[in-house]
Amino acid sequence: MIARVLILLPFDVLIREGDELAVLEVRESDYSVRVHPPFHFATRPELTGGLLDGANSLSTLQTAAFSDNMLVDGRRVAATNVLILDFSKPAFDRSSLTAQAPADPDPNLVFRIANGILAKLRVYSRAYQIKELVVGRDPCRTVYLTDDGQELEEEEGKIRVRVQGAGPVGFAALTTDAIEMIAHSDNAEPYVWDQLLLDAYELLPDVGGAVVMAAAALETFIAWALDILHQERQLPPGLWNWIKVRNGDHTKEPSVKEKFDLLLRTFTGTSLKDDTKLWRCFTELRDARNSLVHEGIAIVGKSRVDASKAKELVVGADKIIKWGELLLPEARRRARTDAIGPFTRRL
Repeated sequence: MIARVLILLPFDVLIREGDELAVLEVRESDYSVRVHPPFHFATRPELTGGLLDGANSLSTLQTAAFSDNMLVDGRRVAATNVLILDFSKPAFDRSSLTAQAPADPDPNLVFRIANGILAKLRVYSRAYQIKELVVGRDPCRTVYLTDDGQELEEEEGKIRVRVQGAGPVGFAALTTDAIEMIAHSDNAEPYVWDQLLLDAYELLPDVGGAVVMAAAALETFIAWALDILHQERQLPPGLWNWIKVRNGDHTKEPSVKEKFDLLLRTFTGTSLKDDTKLWRCFTELRDARNSLVHEGIAIVGKSRVDASKAKELVVGADKIIKWGELLLPEARRRARTDAIGPFTRRL
């Protein structure tokens, strides 16, 4: 039996006319898996469309259309956005989805195999637009077929199609508050660290990019905040410059950890260490960033940082900055609202 899994990619992949692209074969657990080269296109759902639009679009695939408007090596190209994986084994659990009868094959396994293939394609083809797929976000449709790829007969109590995913709109709604703040605000916004933090959110679920941007946002914020605090409560003449600059030897400058701890306590009597949860988030983000830079993989403890953990770290960085802003003079705090969105509708 075959479980054909179709995933709507959140990006387009170009193929050249005339290329014979090989089917990739993977052996995983009890499954024999065939990963088909991208050759189909599905209509992406509208942002405000129906919840089932993404999954339903995978039921009516279009063969990739080659265009005369773009040539690569003298050949026409077509845009594709559907990845198809065929899982084979003697029989699948096709009962209704319950805690006792999880999806077969497990979506986590499906996406792990798909992401492994896409990561290699991204590097070997230099296609930077290829991003990691996320279970529960990217629409996925599983169709159960016979060994020769034909539709199954109806059987009572057994399903023939399973769909899952979400409808992430991904944009915050524009409100009157935001417009009023622009109209009447006279402070020096937007701040660099705030832009970096938003960039971290935008890069999710890209673990590496989001972690690096969130860490950069904290580093930029605390340097800016300490300068402001020094203006309010100045250290002896020359001492602050000596602490910061150290005669141009950056290896002797205070670390970001020391800035959020010792230096912040010097100016305010408060350290980030005083908040256990925020300090843990800070150290985890720092560890993830350092392991990524030095080892090429973001790791916290002994575990690799996945998209879910990366989002947790970015949200934590946002909370740390909100906490730190409250230590600043009120006039230097951001005028802020919490965004209405981004929105996600789950199936």
